[in-house]
Amino acid sequence: MSDEYNNILQERFGQLCGVPVDALLQPIPGDNPSGEYLKHHSIYSSLKAARTADDASVPMGQWEHDLKSADWDEVTRLSLETLETKSKDLQIAIWLLEAQINKWGFAAIGPVVQFIQVLCETFWDTLYPEIEDDDLEYRTNLIVWVNQKLLPTVKQLSITATRGDAYYSWSDWELAAQHEQLPPETRKKLQNDLLQTQTIVSSVIATPIEFYKEVFTDLKLGIVALEQFSASLDDLCGRHAPSLSALTTLLEEIHDTLYSHVKHRGLEAAQASEEEELDEARPDTQSYGSGGPIRNREAAYAKLAEAAEYLSHDDPHSPVPYLVYKAIEWGQMNTAELYQELFIQYQGQLNIFEVMGLELDPKQAQRR
Repeated sequence: MSDEYNNILQERFGQLCGVPVDALLQPIPGDNPSGEYLKHHSIYSSLKAARTADDASVPMGQWEHDLKSADWDEVTRLSLETLETKSKDLQIAIWLLEAQINKWGFAAIGPVVQFIQVLCETFWDTLYPEIEDDDLEYRTNLIVWVNQKLLPTVKQLSITATRGDAYYSWSDWELAAQHEQLPPETRKKLQNDLLQTQTIVSSVIATPIEFYKEVFTDLKLGIVALEQFSASLDDLCGRHAPSLSALTTLLEEIHDTLYSHVKHRGLEAAQASEEEELDEARPDTQSYGSGGPIRNREAAYAKLAEAAEYLSHDDPHSPVPYLVYKAIEWGQMNTAELYQELFIQYQGQLNIFEVMGLELDPKQAQRR
């Protein structure tokens, strides 16, 4: 990893955690630079309790009570304090990663993963949990946990940022993609209740480009950090090195999918986002759907997306909202891509059934 990447990630770690990386990489005073193992100490119990959250999907019956949420601020505080002053512990470092992702989203992955890498490289001989009889399993299992168990957390992070509280996540995207694989009859019957990919795409289109500039930077830093950590683990663990490929691949999929939908917006969208922020500061300025004047291209597409979403719920059997969604999609294409779709893929004939995601019957397919 270049010095530039190192400096960026270390600076971001300090901004997110409030503690410079160097402070956590100083040896613990005493005979052992990694301090003491605290697995059976109250600190571990406190960290586990702070991470615990009630499952809202489990019926409570007569024992109904307020659901407990994980206290990620407390997990962060205890983890940082322990790593700096008491113990160099891989488990606690990974809990710090989990807490930071829940607090800061994609922005936390790169900086904290890089910290864990340097922690391992610096204290490998004395790091906790200890290596017993050349058995690395206690450590490698923790990395396997990162690669598997943090996937649902990452998939719940926001991939859109339109006005209001609602947002879509990668889990929503995957769910919508699963809905598209249902038989046409089922999709038609459940159309009102099924989340559709095009609905999420319209939200992506309505999201300011500045949001994605930050997300793409965060994702790229995360991918680079995971790749570098994997290479370091190869050196440290040899043939027993655990993989981080599942988490790396997930970040790449999120990046590439989102980028494919916003790559044509460029600086024009960023400037439009700045204008929208100025509009928000004006007392008489309301949201896109308020009937105020359209001031830029992004606002126009956002209004189209809002109208299409309303129409798809008001009359789900009408082709109109799907045509509007298609028009929005075309609006993000350059001339060559538009020509490819209209005249090569569709041969100059747009079929309303394909636009609505419905299969043609054999007679219609023959007539086309």
